[in-house]
This record gives sequence, structure tokens and C-alpha cells, in this order.
Amino acid sequence: MRLDLLTDRRYGDAGTADIHGTAAVPSDERRSFRMIGVHDVGGFHYPGPIDTVDEAVFHDDWEGRTMAMLLVVGPQGSWSLDEFRYEIELMPPAEYLQTAYYVHWLESLEKLCVREGWFSSEELSQRQAMVRRGEPLPEPPEPDPDKAKAQSEAAWRIAYHGVGQRRPDLPRSFKIGDRVRARQRSHAGHTRLPRFAWNKPGVICGYSGTHPLPDTIYNRRGDNPEPVFAVRFEGVDLWGDGAEPGTSLTIDLWQSYMDHDNSGSDVERDEKEARG
Repeated sequence: MRLDLLTDRRYGDAGTADIHGTAAVPSDERRSFRMIGVHDVGGFHYPGPIDTVDEAVFHDDWEGRTMAMLLVVGPQGSWSLDEFRYEIELMPPAEYLQTAYYVHWLESLEKLCVREGWFSSEELSQRQAMVRRGEPLPEPPEPDPDKAKAQSEAAWRIAYHGVGQRRPDLPRSFKIGDRVRARQRSHAGHTRLPRFAWNKPGVICGYSGTHPLPDTIYNRRGDNPEPVFAVRFEGVDLWGDGAEPGTSLTIDLWQSYMDHDNSGSDVERDEKEARG
């Protein structure tokens, strides 16, 4: 795992590399922050429109290597995908906004590898310093062919079939076609219910199986699996009259993220109230 080789490219130049690993708030305090973090910006106006012209998957070689490392290293670690996501959410806001998408992946991957005990933060910093100084790095040990093959097969399964977290089906409180309303779910820690969908109406359009609950998986409080549904939200209900006409958004929501809703869409409800 040559995480040290990626040090400079992710920050653009060596002069900004020491923002890596810094935080204005201690880690234990940051872990109590609520879901409304700098990462939860869907629907906000200030980031500006999404660039739909640039469709490049990777903008530099190090980005592709970062994704490859996650595919190879992930199956060897004891962490879950939601732990990986939560480490990204703990990044200091200024650092999160100043760095590229795959920098976030790399930040999380480094912290999780340190937690596994594969190397220390000091060892990583020493290697990064060697890269910045242009010093030669020691050759890695020869890989074990059997382990290399197993890692390659595990990475292929994740890339093409996912992480395989589906659990046996459990009783469902909803069915396709049901009108639902997302709950307002601000709580300490990680969740997959985005802020912009809180208290918004939608319609269930699919069933995605039963899966572990991210809200308890991220800090190892158990699987607590729930049925997961694809819920379609109209753009005008999410973002009001400023939404692009005819847009909708479909989000996978766990069963505990929503309630039945018979009041209709927010637009329909406003029209009824206007008519008195």
C-alpha cells in the first residue's frame, strides 16, 4: 500500500500538504457533530450549479490509484463502508471544501489503515516527507501470490457486484406506490438521510432489499437491518419554485427514515390551503 506516493498530488503542491491531518476540533469532539455538516450540501444554493460537461472519471493518475487501493484494501480491513464515509464527514470543513473528491477518500483510507494497525501516523508522515524531499523509497516486499490473487478477486467482486450487505428480508411497513414523508432526522453521527429531504413528501417506486442500518453500522453498534426503498421526490417539493422544471430525485431510504403520508405533495397541500 503506497499511500505515501500520493502525498503531493492531492493538494496540488507540497506547500499546502501540511493541512493534511490537521483539525480545528479534536477528533473525539468532532465525532459528536450532527449530520448537518459541510458534506451535506445537497440543495444549497451557494456551491453553484453542477458541472455536467466534465464527465472524466479521473482527472489525474493518483485518483485512479486511490480508488484501486480502496478496492484492494477495503476487504482486508474490519471497517464498514459507512465507517469509511463517516471518516470523510469528520474532515475539517475548510479542508473538505478545498480538496478534491478523491482526497476525501484518501484521508479516510489513511485513518482506517492506521486504526487497523497496519502502520502508524508517524510512519505515514515520515514516508510523505521522503516523497516531498524526493528521496528514494525502500522497495516493498515481494507479494505473496496467493494473497495477491485473493485480494484481486475480492476487489473485482466489490467493483462489479458491490459489498454484499443484503440481509434476509424482514417485514415491510411500506409498498410500491405508497406516499411517504421523510422524517426530520438530525442526530449525532452518521446517517444516509440527507438534510434536503427532511420532512419532504415522496412516492415509493422500488424495493431494494433489507440492509444494515448506516446509523448504527458506522460506530459498530450492530447491523440492525431494515427494508430499504427507492423513494421518488419531485424537484418542486424538494427545492420549491426554483427547481428545474420536470426534475425528480430518487433516494434509497431505510424504513425508519420515513412515515406514511396522506397529505399529498407540498405543492398540492399549498394549493388546497390557498383555496381555503
